[in-house]
Amino acid sequence: MHNFIAQLMGGTHTRLKSLAADSGVSTATAKTWLKYLKDAGVVDGFTLDIDTTLPTPPGPTRLREMAEALKLLKQMPYRAIDLAFTLRCSESVAGTLLRNLTAVGVVDPSTGMLASRLLVPRATAPWANRLTATQLATLRILARTGSIKATASERNVAMSTVSSMLKTIYAHMGVHSAIAAAYMIGRLDGANS
Repeated sequence: MHNFIAQLMGGTHTRLKSLAADSGVSTATAKTWLKYLKDAGVVDGFTLDIDTTLPTPPGPTRLREMAEALKLLKQMPYRAIDLAFTLRCSESVAGTLLRNLTAVGVVDPSTGMLASRLLVPRATAPWANRLTATQLATLRILARTGSIKATASERNVAMSTVSSMLKTIYAHMGVHSAIAAAYMIGRLDGANS
């Protein structure tokens, strides 16, 4: 969903099909999300336009949490624990939401608030463009923790899910081990610091 929000923040789409394709979701899903986010006062047309005065209607849990989080982050910075309390969700859900929105450039890491425009990473590697924000976040967690089990625990998913995702990541990066992947993400992040 964070890729969908990033595409809306970029504001380059004029058709539902291209928005859905670039977000990696079906046209039906994009249409449903767009309708809900419009009703919640977060979207106008195909662009992110947040109106913090409109109430967020009841709806699918994660979609409602995303709409509320965007409204809150527009007003002030939030830590995961504070966001979890306000959204009435777990701290791991709020943390994942914040990490993913930051990874795609919707949240400015220097302020912790919603960015005024979509942030583009300064340095990129050819393989970085082929990974989703979720895959990059998972890879960074793996590089930090050094363990698939710890990565799965932090991402709040099964180890088999992380293992499967890592196989895809390794294929996109052209590596065959966690050590090589961690080294490459460390080099990329080092170039951006």
